[in-house]
Amino acid sequence: MRLLLALLCLAAALAPTAFAQPGPLSGDWDGAISIGTVTLDITVTFAENATATIDIPQQGAMGLPLQNVAIDLPTVRFELPSGLGLAIFDGTRDEDTIAGTFTQGTAAGSFSITWQDPTGTRDASTEVGPLPPGVSAEDVSLSTPSGTLHGTLTWPTEGGSVPAALIVSGSGPTDRDGNSTMFPGKNNSLRMLAEALAAEGYAVLRVDKRGVGASAGIDEPELRVQVYVDDLVAWAQWLRGDLRTTNVLTVVGHSEGALIGALAANAVGAEAFVALAGLGRPIQDVLRRQLAPQLTPDLLEQTDVILASLVAGTPTNDV
Repeated sequence: MRLLLALLCLAAALAPTAFAQPGPLSGDWDGAISIGTVTLDITVTFAENATATIDIPQQGAMGLPLQNVAIDLPTVRFELPSGLGLAIFDGTRDEDTIAGTFTQGTAAGSFSITWQDPTGTRDASTEVGPLPPGVSAEDVSLSTPSGTLHGTLTWPTEGGSVPAALIVSGSGPTDRDGNSTMFPGKNNSLRMLAEALAAEGYAVLRVDKRGVGASAGIDEPELRVQVYVDDLVAWAQWLRGDLRTTNVLTVVGHSEGALIGALAANAVGAEAFVALAGLGRPIQDVLRRQLAPQLTPDLLEQTDVILASLVAGTPTNDV
């Protein structure tokens, strides 16, 4: 548990060193750290501008900078600073995989990451399982000043323009299909919902929210609820302008998406709004309840101070 908390509560990293050979490693490498019975999913991103970061989605830690990146192929080494000791990754590259040892203080384990081909593309017409009869699907995109967002439009093939529905996913790294990297396997809940609604005569757009799936990211310190709302408003306007839809729009939000969806639905004057397992308590109460089983008493005390500050409208820079 101390190791997990150490990975979550990371100090600011030193400036990373330059790669010896950045080209062959550039891009995302997905995999996991294994220490005994504990497994943490990770994504290591090597960039051509001599930087590298790591995501640990199960701990809500994204874009953490790595330091002392050393590439002498096939050897690959990098470090992650932490309040409870430096986390060291010593690996060897074998084609599209980097695997090796992971150590942090007295804890020891292994890690393995695999390169993700950036040229791989989704094909909405050949998603998991066949589409229902009379239903078509198409991947779509939306350009914004801060990057391109992506989603999938599912609609009845026959019948002309139909009412539209916009589905918003829940918290964390949950994609347009309702799947999260925090959990093993896929449930495809939002994809199945979209297809069922399309079979009933709706044009349904489900999207990857900013920083998740195929959609462009944003620096974590700049991320706000309003960013998600603005993105959803832009998607709603795009959806209403598509010739396959009428001006009748329903926004469907799941969990955190119920909060984002309600704000966006109000902003665009949607004809209807549906909340699926929406929040029944203030967000700060929900966050504390989710965090309490995962944190030590001192970290929970710090969390209470931060939440109280945020409720008062004052951002906290020292986390």
